[in-house]
Amino acid sequence: MSGIVGQNLGRGSGLIKAGAIDDNSVTLAKMAGGTDGNIISYDASGDPTAIATGDDGQVLTSAGAGQPPAFEAAAAGGDLSFGGDTFGADKTIGSNDTYALSFETDGNEAMKIDTAGIITKPLQPAFSAQASAGQTGLGQTTWIVGAFNTEIYDVSADYDTTTYTFTAPVTGKYLFTMFFTVLGFSGRPYSMFNTSNRTYTQSYWGPQGTNAGDSIGGSTIADMDANDTCFWQVYAYDDSSWDLGCYYFTGALLC
Repeated sequence: MSGIVGQNLGRGSGLIKAGAIDDNSVTLAKMAGGTDGNIISYDASGDPTAIATGDDGQVLTSAGAGQPPAFEAAAAGGDLSFGGDTFGADKTIGSNDTYALSFETDGNEAMKIDTAGIITKPLQPAFSAQASAGQTGLGQTTWIVGAFNTEIYDVSADYDTTTYTFTAPVTGKYLFTMFFTVLGFSGRPYSMFNTSNRTYTQSYWGPQGTNAGDSIGGSTIADMDANDTCFWQVYAYDDSSWDLGCYYFTGALLC
């Protein structure tokens, strides 16, 4: 074979150089020289080299191009921050430190968990409305819409004080409550929450009597789709003239 060293050896359509064989042998020998746990790196010439195995807890770092990587002790980190809060040196939540957590959507606080574990949702749809005056001289066999025309609060502006109607901003289950007084009637009033999906009737079976007055409350949990509406109505089936006092009409998204 000494007579053909440096010559091309043909085999099929490929060519193999003796010099290339020598280079590969050196490369394979270098790669085979590693030990358990080594990582292979390459120097600027493209030759492989084994990186010495690091100690437990060390991390692999790089000094940049042309410099071999190496295992080193992990650098001490700063305090852990989340939502504007910085946790203590133990890097744990709830062991020695107490912090409130908040979650934002489009830059607005949507949910907060305070240090006592109490959860609030500042953007959750909710409203409370009352009537500025009573409705008097109401007729028989007529469903009367309660004129709750004054807002106490309306978190997401879903209640209309001119139509006395709440419009659901999203699909969900909504809690509605009401409290009212009827005066000058001898029968029994009925009331209901009138929603786009169905009505929720509240019946009263209290005492009857001329010019009697009663305060009545009721509530329901209604399933509503986005843009469904809800308003409250009352009816006295056997009185030709009676008065209504609307105390409050409230609602909130439960889930």
